[in-house]
Amino acid sequence: MNKKKIIVMVSIILGMFGLTSCDNEISLHTHKFSDWTVDVASTCTTQGKEKRSCECGKTEERSISALGHKYGEVTRDTDPTCTTKGKDKQVCSICGDIKYTDVNELGHDYSTNKIVDKAATCTEDGSESKHCSRCDSKIDVTVIEKKEHTPTDWIVDASATPTQNGLRHKECSICHTKLETEVLTYGSKGLTYELDGDTYTITGIGTCTDTKLIIPTTYNGKKITKINEKAFKGNKNITSIVIADNIESIGESAFQYCYGLIEVYNLSKLSIKKGYSWYGMVASYAVKVYTSLEEESIIKETSDGLYNYYIDNNEIYLCRYNGNENNLVLPEKVEGKNYRLSDYTFGNNLNLRSVTLPKGIIIGEQSFVDCDKLVEVYNLSDLVITIGSYENGFIGEYLKKVHTDINEESIIKEIGNCYYYVLDEKYHIFDVKDNENIVLPDEIDGHDYIIEEKTFNGRNIKYNEYDNALYLGSNTNPYLYLIKAKNKDITSCIVHKDTKHLFKNSFTEHQNIKTITLPNGLETIETGSFAASSLKTVIIPNSVKIIEAWAFSEISLDYVVIPKSIEKIEFNGFGYTGVGVTYYEGTAEEFKALPGHGEISENVKYYKEEQPTESPSSYWHYVNGEPTTW
Repeated sequence: MNKKKIIVMVSIILGMFGLTSCDNEISLHTHKFSDWTVDVASTCTTQGKEKRSCECGKTEERSISALGHKYGEVTRDTDPTCTTKGKDKQVCSICGDIKYTDVNELGHDYSTNKIVDKAATCTEDGSESKHCSRCDSKIDVTVIEKKEHTPTDWIVDASATPTQNGLRHKECSICHTKLETEVLTYGSKGLTYELDGDTYTITGIGTCTDTKLIIPTTYNGKKITKINEKAFKGNKNITSIVIADNIESIGESAFQYCYGLIEVYNLSKLSIKKGYSWYGMVASYAVKVYTSLEEESIIKETSDGLYNYYIDNNEIYLCRYNGNENNLVLPEKVEGKNYRLSDYTFGNNLNLRSVTLPKGIIIGEQSFVDCDKLVEVYNLSDLVITIGSYENGFIGEYLKKVHTDINEESIIKEIGNCYYYVLDEKYHIFDVKDNENIVLPDEIDGHDYIIEEKTFNGRNIKYNEYDNALYLGSNTNPYLYLIKAKNKDITSCIVHKDTKHLFKNSFTEHQNIKTITLPNGLETIETGSFAASSLKTVIIPNSVKIIEAWAFSEISLDYVVIPKSIEKIEFNGFGYTGVGVTYYEGTAEEFKALPGHGEISENVKYYKEEQPTESPSSYWHYVNGEPTTW
């Protein structure tokens, strides 16, 4: 190898090991590099570079790894819908890059029940469907058939007068289509008539419920000229009447006992005067008699609509109650003043159980007559209210308790659908709920009870039926009480074997009944059960202990069997009754000791199982179930 080549190779090697030559002199050099410094910064997706250098000018470079994205928390970018996907997103905290992720479609959420989309009308079908709760999508769309017209009540277009017919119509309350028209004739509707030649006579109230009665001028195209005798006798609703000029006569007692009839418009030629009993007593109780329809009625109504009243000689008279409260608190004032109750304001009101009288009230002569459920009064007035008294408008007629402190507890209690009170430790049911299936209690607070005579008056009741009678019962015995006969045409009755009580007056005045079969186990024959009936024979079972007052009064019996179990025959149990034979199941001594026996002692036979040797005609026994003299 020549000399030059050797020198070059040595120089290269010396350079590699830091050997330099200065001034053509060769020396050994070691690089001293600086720290690495970033030359090109890395990003999330690209590499960077860093380098270092020696004081000799020598440099070195190397790569820096890409940083990679640093995504933050997931946030919603686009909400999904029932049919389209949504998107979630994450943002890189370094470079701001956004990463999207799909969110699945929600799918429809349809309602379980259908929703009306378009209501049906009288003229157009409607529709209904199941709706998605998240969008407008619908399924199961069905048609709702258009409705029938909904008629209004009658709308009066023109009122009838004594000289001219009126007109009224019904229309659909939805679309207002006119559905029906009717010519109005003058007068109240529903009265009953009788044709008399070429004219009609009014015979009764019929189905009319008007309180302001207008006597019509014609019926079936013929003139009405008369009101028959007793046609409206005892009507408690009529407060005002218009008698048109067509009426020529009014029969006797046509308006007797119409205590609420306080106002008469007399357009006829009849000479009707206030307070007179002429012309069927139409004005006997009247406060005003008018001769023209132009005259203003005196009858007014309280602001709550519950009462009608009038003013006469500066005194206010409450003349009619329009409500149906059971426990009634009368108003303290009317038009800011004290007031009177007119005669019969509450007469025969079968809803009243309790009444509160305010201070300053005055009561008419018969304001509360025949209110047979009125057992309690809270008396805040200065009046003296006495139990059992007919004073102060008969308010005390059926009373059991008078309170003078409004805070005193009511005596009226409720059990099931029955109302009762306790008096002298005896439990009395006196009223039941209307229009219900009545279930009597087996007992009340562990006590037997009495059902009062008027309990079922004025109530619509569904009875249990067996043979020829109607019953009410308890949960354990549906035939506990025989309440009444099925009708007045029956000739016999077999009482149900489970019956314990014959209710008061159950067969009173039944003119066709001849025989009654009473079951063993019957306990009471209550007041008036067979009074004034046509009963001919009766065998009283030995489970009965007391025959109550008037039970068999005013009848004619061929025979009666009295068991030894009878402990007492109450006053007039057989009063005014003729008995062919009394068959007594005990001895003569026992019969004479029986309280009340005198009413049936005229022809008495005593029971003997075997034929006696002496006076056999004074004794009896059973033959095939019939009492027979030896």
